[in-house]
Amino acid sequence: MSTTDPNEVRRNGFGTLVLEDERLYTTEQTAELLTLSPRQVIDARHAKRLGCVRLSGAAVRHSGRQIREFIAARSVEAVQP
Repeated sequence: MSTTDPNEVRRNGFGTLVLEDERLYTTEQTAELLTLSPRQVIDARHAKRLGCVRLSGAAVRHSGRQIREFIAARSVEAVQP
């Protein structure tokens, strides 16, 4: 039986984040992963730069795939003149 916390952010042996496609991350977890504030995550979501899964009403989560896509888009923006 595994004793790992299901809410714990996983890293590989090199310290790189391991984002699971099927896992849904809260705004706070997403902010921690992206080293942003929760407000910046909300702003990115509202600007449609960060995808989300709407659970019910105002409850939203972000998948590992959506977070990776946001990171990739930010990386491209950073290197463009």
